[in-house]
Amino acid sequence: MARKTQVAILGLAVALLVLAVSGLFLERREEAREGLLVVLLTPGFEDEVRSLLAEGDRLYVIGSGGDPHEIQLSPSEMEILRKANLIISMGHTSIDKRVEELQRRGEVKAVILNLVEIPGLIIPELPEDGHAHDNGHGVKNYHEPFYDPRNAIVILGRIVDLLVELRPDMRDVYIGKYRELKTKLDDLVRVYEGALKGYKAVISTAEIQPAITWLGVEVVAYIVVDQHESPSPQTLEKAVRKLDEEGVIAFIAVICNGGCELASQVDRMLLEEAKARGVHVVEIPLGYTGTSVISKLEYLIHKIPHARGS
Repeated sequence: MARKTQVAILGLAVALLVLAVSGLFLERREEAREGLLVVLLTPGFEDEVRSLLAEGDRLYVIGSGGDPHEIQLSPSEMEILRKANLIISMGHTSIDKRVEELQRRGEVKAVILNLVEIPGLIIPELPEDGHAHDNGHGVKNYHEPFYDPRNAIVILGRIVDLLVELRPDMRDVYIGKYRELKTKLDDLVRVYEGALKGYKAVISTAEIQPAITWLGVEVVAYIVVDQHESPSPQTLEKAVRKLDEEGVIAFIAVICNGGCELASQVDRMLLEEAKARGVHVVEIPLGYTGTSVISKLEYLIHKIPHARGS
């Protein structure tokens, strides 16, 4: 009787083991069918990232359309991060740091791509503003590097490399989609790169500098580093003074949602000072607003008569 009981228990254990293994196998097959989960912590170019994905892949944008510095993680987004395969980060906002910490603690298993650590990016320098942190030199400006189409080509290429590593069976799909996107960006660069060479720029916020660097314009003054700052007397005085120079264009930040409106009082201030002097003013959508970097660049180009090509 004891022997029969032992056999029955052993048989039950084997059956449970088979069910467990079968369940795990089916679960992984389901995961493979569903594809990758990509999480973007840097809104503003989600259309381009989404266009790279294969069937079954999903993209989730945390804080879509909002300022990356103000994003707060919800409990449901924490769960999404735990399930993610790839997380795309700028590496310097509070949410970027939080996700890196979650990865170190083992709560996030995803590969994290820090955009500003990608080799080959063109990172512009802000002009000296007389503050102690300059040390007589410009300061590297790491805002939205994807807003420069030359950088967007490099960044999207690196994303594709990681997608291929994570889902190698879809390699041809990822590479094919990247080539299509790269062609559009290459065309922008071919036609408009250096179109504003010889011009000088006064910009309201350093956040929009990457959008114009590739056009060849030299940024000679900025008022604030980002929208959270109040202008200092030094930067404001310098910006107004530079507006009186020859060959200057004033660039102001806007937020577009249907129509476009000035992003801040700093932008309104620069607009009024430029108009009073007859200086040409160009609107630039903030990099983290909207969903397509190509669309924002096309908007910018349309606003600059000198950059419309021939």
